Amino acid sequence: MDVLIKGIEFEKLDSDRLMDFLNKTKKTQIVDIKCFYGKKHVIHSILQTLKAFRNKESIAKTEEIELLVRISAQRQIKNALSDCRPGKRAVFISWSKNAKKTFSGFKKQFKFKEHALKEPDIDTIKKAIERTSTFYLLS
Repeated sequence: MDVLIKGIEFEKLDSDRLMDFLNKTKKTQIVDIKCFYGKKHVIHSILQTLKAFRNKESIAKTEEIELLVRISAQRQIKNALSDCRPGKRAVFISWSKNAKKTFSGFKKQFKFKEHALKEPDIDTIKKAIERTSTFYLLS
């Protein structure tokens, strides 16, 4: 499994085309930059998603939606979708065998600039990972 995490800034966000792309692309998600708390947080969220499916404890029917639930620490899918809905600045996340190829296909369909993702301080990352790990206990 490859994991690819890229900061992107859309020239013009076409939500319908983006949702169409995501519906056709497995193990890939685009989240708003405000849901990004560092690459370690994203990787932890992916691992929690895979573990939930392996143990048949997932909240969502697909890994892609489960990742949103995990990364946002929202048990309600509609809240996770709302919180992570991509805006102009977003994060491309792919945990597929062909993550680079998926990103290349994404580049061909959408106009955007890549930008460096700023890693938050270690305490912020730790808190985000803790929320991702324990959100189900709080609901």
